[in-house]
Amino acid sequence: MIELFLNTIYAKWKKAKLSKKSNRIRNNKRPKNNVTKGKTPLKKKEEEKLVISMSYKNWIKGYRGKDITTYTETKEEFVNNLMYIIYTLIPYVYENWGQKMSHCHSINELRGNSSKEAQGKYIEVIKNIHPELLNPLSDKSKNKLNGVEYGTGQLEDLELYQLGLKGSVRVICGKVDNTLYPLLIDHHHLGYESQKYNQRDTNKFDFCPINCGLTK
Repeated sequence: MIELFLNTIYAKWKKAKLSKKSNRIRNNKRPKNNVTKGKTPLKKKEEEKLVISMSYKNWIKGYRGKDITTYTETKEEFVNNLMYIIYTLIPYVYENWGQKMSHCHSINELRGNSSKEAQGKYIEVIKNIHPELLNPLSDKSKNKLNGVEYGTGQLEDLELYQLGLKGSVRVICGKVDNTLYPLLIDHHHLGYESQKYNQRDTNKFDFCPINCGLTK
């Protein structure tokens, strides 16, 4: 009955459209050569477009290592940080991709001990919350990361890319071409040591949205 009704509406719409088209006045004049086509808004080239893929759901998971933790102190802190990431940080990155952004950069390409230490801390977290990436031949690591080769399972070969704007929160992603895969949230700027942000006793923080069932 519903299908018959929709077909009837479509038939009437099509008939009205054809009737309107037949009544149009045709313009057979050719445009002059000095008429220029209006400019269209600039668009980024296809290869420059950014894609942020949420393929790895454990990127919000809490973990505690020797020198880093991705736990927050409270549920409210986690929710506030996540809202900031979704509502402010990610739109900012999309809008400014291809331009220089102070706190958005490749971690692997930066020189110095601080970047090397940060990479080591983040790799530790990734190995523990994304065990599927330890096997380069697994379906998930092969398909989701476009067949990136990690050598003999060494995640150190994966390019890590940091997203940040203000405050202590940093989102650490795996980067393949112009696709970013969020892999963890550094809520407290612990990857790179900071006197400004590292004053809290994070050893007591224990809130994880996955462990507490917030994601169910």
